[in-house]
Amino acid sequence: MMEKIKNEKFSIIFALTFFVYPVMLFCNWAYYLGDYMCVIIAVMLTIYELVFIIFLRKKENVGFGKSIYLFFLYALISLNTIPLIMFAIDFVNGHQETAWFTGEPIGEHYYGWEAIMNDQWTQFIFKLTFPTLIFYLLICAIIKAVLNHKKKTKENVHSG
Repeated sequence: MMEKIKNEKFSIIFALTFFVYPVMLFCNWAYYLGDYMCVIIAVMLTIYELVFIIFLRKKENVGFGKSIYLFFLYALISLNTIPLIMFAIDFVNGHQETAWFTGEPIGEHYYGWEAIMNDQWTQFIFKLTFPTLIFYLLICAIIKAVLNHKKKTKENVHSG
């Protein structure tokens, strides 16, 4: 286990960088660290992700295509955690619509499943991000199956 972590440390850090963005949003880092510090952290994470795709992946024998695949996979999973966390917050703390410009609360305050059903904005985000993730996973599974089939037929031709 420790050997695997040691050998794949850049890939593990690459995966973890994508989950810092939702944490920044929901742990209110902008309040505690300041907006400029959060922007600097986000820029540094993005730079690391690009450096991994361009250079560090070679140290762990990760192909360019796989690093791009992992980039979009982690990004989509990270994007999907945001509405899920928002739904959990709505379920526990409740939801109340607010006016668009003033931010003043309007209407009733909903709790539990009703809060999730009445949070239209989060539902809109989730209806965009979740099908995109599923579509991406399906496309990647199809590509992987085609590549495995080609690899097997190529091995059968060379062995026979």
